[in-house]
Amino acid sequence: MNFGSQQQTPFPHTPLPGNQDIQPITSVSEFLDDGSAMHHCVASYIESTEGRGLTYRVLAPKRATLKIVRLPDGKLRIGQIKLAYNATPAENTSGRLSKWSDTISRT
Repeated sequence: MNFGSQQQTPFPHTPLPGNQDIQPITSVSEFLDDGSAMHHCVASYIESTEGRGLTYRVLAPKRATLKIVRLPDGKLRIGQIKLAYNATPAENTSGRLSKWSDTISRT
């Protein structure tokens, strides 16, 4: 994929703020950098991010990429969590991210 001049294009505002461990990916360039750093195929999902999904860089408890999806009723839920090389995270990582998304979704 070649995104050329689109790399600095910002994504729409994210309704879920990040924190020191969970940071929203806010541009095409950040999206591509995350996929490269994590050695996974997140870049193939780039077109689904506009309006339907949000992607986050997770720094702790384990480095991961988090995809939040918007359901037809407007609610948000975790769609996918992947570690480097598309590995599946341990339960403690998934559980911590679920708690974060539940807390943020209620505000």
